[in-house]
Amino acid sequence: MNNISIRIKKKRKLLGLTQAELARSLNVKPQAVSGWERGLSQPRGKQLTALASVFSVDKSWLLYGESKKHGEQCCSKLIALVPFFEDVNAAAGDGFFNCEANKQSVYPIPINIINTQTDNNAIFCIKALGDSMEPMFSDGSILAVNANKKSIVDGRVYILRMNDRLRVKSIRENQFGLILSSYNSDYKDEVIEWSSFSSLSFDVIGEVFWYSSKINN
Repeated sequence: MNNISIRIKKKRKLLGLTQAELARSLNVKPQAVSGWERGLSQPRGKQLTALASVFSVDKSWLLYGESKKHGEQCCSKLIALVPFFEDVNAAAGDGFFNCEANKQSVYPIPINIINTQTDNNAIFCIKALGDSMEPMFSDGSILAVNANKKSIVDGRVYILRMNDRLRVKSIRENQFGLILSSYNSDYKDEVIEWSSFSSLSFDVIGEVFWYSSKINN
């Protein structure tokens, strides 16, 4: 993978576009975008001009990683790369059983989003599995999690582990216990009574503070 392919892939993900969506905006086939990102080919001529327009950068940034436009920010100043555990999923229903994470890469998150986190040294990304949180985010979306934020604030979304299964839910507290809610109305609220915690393996992994559209590999 060469530098231009890395810049194209990072910028596409930063904008929350799938390969197919970017291809449609450029009037090219998805295979063309895939080829660019894999370093098998490069956009040229009108394709390069159109790609720069969609990304709101100039062609020299795409080609060389630097801009001829005075004052334009380099992509590295716009995004932060955080750990992405590609084989870990947080799911609806009874949850997704996750074995030890073996496939780790990085995922770009806008730096202005990272800067909203006061404790940002424990941020990582995983994928959502299932439709229980639609329309907030869908199956395959990338979730950015801050593992330093475990204290429950009513109504916020968290990754939690229940008996070795990961789930993503909005959590609230009341006198009876924790209420786990989905955004999809097809899923009913669940109540975990305080008295059941002694026999339940339960941990809040962290708060979901950002998400993007699903990856199209």
